[in-house]
Amino acid sequence: MIYVGTNLKVFDNSGVKNVKCIRILGSNNPKFAEIGDLIVVSVKNVVNSSPNFKTSIKRGSIYYALVVQTKKKKRSFDNFLTSFINNGVVILDNKKNLLFTRIKGPISYVLRIKKFTKVLSLSKYIL
Repeated sequence: MIYVGTNLKVFDNSGVKNVKCIRILGSNNPKFAEIGDLIVVSVKNVVNSSPNFKTSIKRGSIYYALVVQTKKKKRSFDNFLTSFINNGVVILDNKKNLLFTRIKGPISYVLRIKKFTKVLSLSKYIL
């Protein structure tokens, strides 16, 4: 479960390392977010830019994010408990389009039910 003020790790190649949750948008419960929910985040750490890698994202800027991993155990449809080591998100722009081309790490199958198939197609590992 992700609350307002939670620090999250970013699992894409947008150039952002860590973000902080500011607001919870697309959730059944307005107090916390689960896998597949939209949240508003503030950028905390950005990868140092090198000559080969330039990013337009600056520290302190605000973006939408999609929750893809949580530490909370969740029961899947075939009665398996799945949980992850980190709380993680992927960054979206203001029109809720993807800002990245790769995802680093496993992603839950719950995103297929919540109609985020574009994110699933970019991931190597689906749990």
